[in-house]
Amino acid sequence: MGVDAVFILRPKDHSKLRKYIKSKEAGRFEPLEDGTVLLHSFMSYGWWESEPHEARNYLESVFEKDLEHVHDDERGVLVFADVCEPADTQSYDAIVTEMEEGGFWVPLSDDPKAKKNAEKLRARQEKAAAKRKKAARAFLAHVEDLMERGVAPGDPEAQSLMDGLGDLSSMFVKDPKPDVAVWCPLVKRKTPIEMKYDGEANELIVLSDKSTAIYVVDYGSLDDMSWRLSSETQYAHWVAQHSDARGVPVFSSEHLKKVRGARSYDAALKVLGEHVRWITPKGIEEREAEREAKLDALVRRKPKAKAKAKAKTKAATKPKKKTRARKR
Repeated sequence: MGVDAVFILRPKDHSKLRKYIKSKEAGRFEPLEDGTVLLHSFMSYGWWESEPHEARNYLESVFEKDLEHVHDDERGVLVFADVCEPADTQSYDAIVTEMEEGGFWVPLSDDPKAKKNAEKLRARQEKAAAKRKKAARAFLAHVEDLMERGVAPGDPEAQSLMDGLGDLSSMFVKDPKPDVAVWCPLVKRKTPIEMKYDGEANELIVLSDKSTAIYVVDYGSLDDMSWRLSSETQYAHWVAQHSDARGVPVFSSEHLKKVRGARSYDAALKVLGEHVRWITPKGIEEREAEREAKLDALVRRKPKAKAKAKAKTKAATKPKKKTRARKR
């Protein structure tokens, strides 16, 4: 499965999106609560990251003269990889803050400030990449040294490898994108889950109350996991006994260690804390109908500036009530 690019759009005029929503060239639009729109391009993230001007060409070819209306940020458009799921999808600013270090900016103008902002981010990323490469080389050199000296596996010096490996891995999987979309559902169970297919799950972590955390090495979005748990798939039996009005809790595999030490469903939720996301199993048709309804409501929005101006005009032209003087 390839890694595709996702564009974060903050429309100035949502109505301008109307004619592009069902365009096959544009990709898939996902509306968020504050009016932000995620555009899933289904095109290679890696290519556009190396050739950001091509990403700008793509946006200009899709939206043409409406581009200035479908996005309002002087820095340009932030792009991130679809394997990275934002932990906070409530607002444009929250997503940008979380995903910026793992993505790249596409300036939509020749404004020097926008260009400089994009270059600064890329410089920070290159510096971080160089640091990771240096750490990896040092770790491998340490391994080679231990092997040449014949250090035994039980030796304290050999144990230091595990600490070094942990430090090294934390440089590759850490903020600003801790939830790298390897989502693990946690389901309430009365009986153990029986695997019906080869490779159905990589690991089942069964707690004392039979609740089970399911680890599947499969990169995808929360929407993908929502579909996987729906009645349309072969995995529906995972949630057959689940009962929680909030939905099905899922968490990143990064936090599996916390769950292993929990004794029950509630205890697992407690130790996971803010790292839990809630989903409702939904089939493809139901998800698409819900998405289209949200988009339809979104494109009916009036631009804020125009709406305010209209309200002021209406207030100014509204006839004043005549008041009669009281007789004494």
